[in-house]
Amino acid sequence: EIIFPGLFELYRSFGGTSGTCLELSAAFRAEHRKRVRRIPPHRPVLRADFEDALFATGEEKLEALLAEVALARKLLQPVLVGSLRRGLVSMVPNLLPVLAVLGVTGWLDVALDSTTMMVGAMVIGIAVDDTIHFMHKFQRYFDESGDVESAIRETLRTTGSALLFTTLVLVAGFLVFELAEMSNMRIFGGLSAMATAVAFAADLLVAPALLSIVEGLRRRPGVVAPAA
Repeated sequence: EIIFPGLFELYRSFGGTSGTCLELSAAFRAEHRKRVRRIPPHRPVLRADFEDALFATGEEKLEALLAEVALARKLLQPVLVGSLRRGLVSMVPNLLPVLAVLGVTGWLDVALDSTTMMVGAMVIGIAVDDTIHFMHKFQRYFDESGDVESAIRETLRTTGSALLFTTLVLVAGFLVFELAEMSNMRIFGGLSAMATAVAFAADLLVAPALLSIVEGLRRRPGVVAPAA
């Protein structure tokens, strides 16, 4: 049970911007042995205010949420990858799992509700994490060899195997939901397993192909290619 005296014990002192806190300071010191400090008003603070957003339907609210997620990914992904060009490339395989979920839900006539929308948001996080690992390793091997094909080959040999095992574990875990009695849980597990597999396939097939195209299969200047 939560009571005020127990809650007060969690803090060493209290503060407020109004005169009420000073009026109660004597009671707090006597009953709870806590100090009360008055926070001076009109002090500069770091604060960001946003306008209230009202939505007429749930669909409009979901569309606004997806727009915010897409904007955050657009701004942060190039920073995480370390290159604007590769950051833009990495967005393509990350969007494929979401498109796969939307396509399957439409094909099977599954309602687009909070459960299915949660699958898309969750799988984007999984796909972004895998893609960042892939791009990081690619950058490392590309700096060492200067050859795009060699860097992709080494990335697939090392990071690709790690992504494979993590994908198998995640897919197996999501498929456990197929044993649930609730239909929405079964839909969640099936879509999540499928989207995770699509994310792995996109990192394995689409990302290397896009890197080869964008980098133009070029070698760094001053690096001599190994003899065939």
